[in-house]
Amino acid sequence: MDTLEIKTPGELNYLLTLLTHRYLNQKPENYQGYNDAIGALEGAKLELYRRHVALYEDEKIKENGDV
Repeated sequence: MDTLEIKTPGELNYLLTLLTHRYLNQKPENYQGYNDAIGALEGAKLELYRRHVALYEDEKIKENGDV
């Protein structure tokens, strides 16, 4: 995949929206398609948290102590 520089949260939002719209435009308009797209976005969010944010938080707890 080509490297793509994404500089702002707005650009990231735009690209996620663009990809989601492209996916939905290939499907008949119905609740299932919308539900599938939302599920994929939610899954991506959870994967980001699990693989990056949680590890970062664990490291900061080691450095600074827990609350």
